[in-house]
Amino acid sequence: MPDEGKVKRLLDRLRNQPKLPIVDSNPTQRARPRSEFNWNDLKLNLKMLLVKGNISEVFFKELVIPNLTGPFDKELYVRWLQSVCLIPFFQEAVVNKQFTDSNIHSALVLRQRLIPYLRAVVALSRDYKWQILQSLDKIEPENPKAKGIDDSYLLGEVLWIAPVIAAGATQRYVYLPTGQWYNFWTNQFVDGSQYIVADAPLDRMPIFVRAGTLLPLHEDEATLSKSQNSTLLYRLYPGNKETVLYEDDAGGFDKERTEYRWIYITCKWDDGRFVISRRIAGQLNPSYVQIRVEVVGLSHEPKNINIDRRPAPLWFFDQGILEFTTDSFQVIEIVMEDPTETW
Repeated sequence: MPDEGKVKRLLDRLRNQPKLPIVDSNPTQRARPRSEFNWNDLKLNLKMLLVKGNISEVFFKELVIPNLTGPFDKELYVRWLQSVCLIPFFQEAVVNKQFTDSNIHSALVLRQRLIPYLRAVVALSRDYKWQILQSLDKIEPENPKAKGIDDSYLLGEVLWIAPVIAAGATQRYVYLPTGQWYNFWTNQFVDGSQYIVADAPLDRMPIFVRAGTLLPLHEDEATLSKSQNSTLLYRLYPGNKETVLYEDDAGGFDKERTEYRWIYITCKWDDGRFVISRRIAGQLNPSYVQIRVEVVGLSHEPKNINIDRRPAPLWFFDQGILEFTTDSFQVIEIVMEDPTETW
């Protein structure tokens, strides 16, 4: 548990920041003043997230990132932004837009690409009281290692987020929860319940996806500027699991909805086939008209693909990634091996 006095002081400093940054136009000509925020503040901010667990919008409005006052520590700003940018109620307006930096841009693009997943996380919390964010000791209370891990968190049910909280770091140790995981950036498969070394260049933080997950994503940066995305990406990480997705016509996390639907995706291995089943409950005409399915981590090209019992007309396979497009589906069968003969 973080010290309550330190938490209160940090919150007060974040609340009372100047609304606009003060930038030293010629810092090399004078002694650099001490930065108002430092790396210890970032660590404390992350601990506050973990203590709160299921974050409410009201609370998270207090968990902003520092304005760029005094000396501009670009690395600290980027890492702080990365640590909170995927929390659903994070307000992008707090990001200072006068500083053009590719790493800041990358964090905001990542958030926008993951909005379809974040909407499901919020809906499950609102309607069914699922937790938005959990620390390792919440999901594995019997794990003796969990008590000392306060720098990573589970976002929703399937994303393990490991922010970088040390200056100059381009790698970090990450403890993965029990189960099987994929590296979000490289699609590398890795077993959980262990520490691993994860690459963490300044433009990204380590993120891992639970095996069996269907992760909905906006297609790419080009589609993010459009009000209507014509194609939604379903990225599949092979394994056995059900993923619950959510869509509505509200267009935001806290706006009133009129039409909505739940989508239940079940992934499983079955006698040499990877089977994806999709069930829909509710009424909604989605804004997208196509689904691009991307299956990562495959050892070889499949023998066949069936979409609702019909052969897929076209697919692409390259470096372990299978891609194809469909307008809708109930069941997809990816045949990797011939069925086992029974006598």
